[in-house]
Amino acid sequence: MITDLLAQVRFLYLKRCFDDALAVLDRFAEKNELTSEMLVLKGRLIQLAEPDKYELADAKKCFLKALEYDGDNVKAMLELGWLAFGVFDDVVEARDYFNRALATAEGFRQEAVDALEKCENTDLH
Repeated sequence: MITDLLAQVRFLYLKRCFDDALAVLDRFAEKNELTSEMLVLKGRLIQLAEPDKYELADAKKCFLKALEYDGDNVKAMLELGWLAFGVFDDVVEARDYFNRALATAEGFRQEAVDALEKCENTDLH
């Protein structure tokens, strides 16, 4: 069900039907809790949709809630950084989120490098 919902939202997003995609997420949220991934999508859609239902501060709330659910959500960190920099003119906050995203991504990168090294050093029978 969630996979189908995300596919529908992404399809509408790609068609630039931002208000429709946002409505799909809002209907789902009436009875279900949005996942971290859904919250990032919702925050992006709020920024792109017509400004009649949500404000840009609502996008920030979505990204922050996504980080509450998943503290390693690099997409949410990047979105918060761009929002701070481009919308709220807060370079200090933007730097904090971008640095946090870099540190998290580097941690994932290093884990992958270490795992690949172990694979390379494993005898295949």
